[in-house]
Amino acid sequence: MVTLIVSRKSLGELILSKIAKHIDIANAIDFYKLHKDGYKSSDEVIAEAKRVKADSAIVVANFKLACELLANGCKTVIVLIPLMVDHAEIVKAQVFKLEGELKLEKL
Repeated sequence: MVTLIVSRKSLGELILSKIAKHIDIANAIDFYKLHKDGYKSSDEVIAEAKRVKADSAIVVANFKLACELLANGCKTVIVLIPLMVDHAEIVKAQVFKLEGELKLEKL
């Protein structure tokens, strides 16, 4: 299983230990190490998730992107809502797990 992490800041130990119970983070790929400039639209993140064949993803405070990732092949998406952040990492966060199949249609 490959996990795509979409976060500019690294994730703290408490968050990683909580997430590790639900998804495999051993084979995690950091989106921002591959794309230093970030992304302009969610299509870029979805294309990268498909390219690396990500089964799961971790995103920060972006439920729209999480739903789009679910609709485009990710089985599980973790959404983090940061509560405490220092200069280097997200120390404390609310963690939400989205899983299953989703059909997303823009009207």
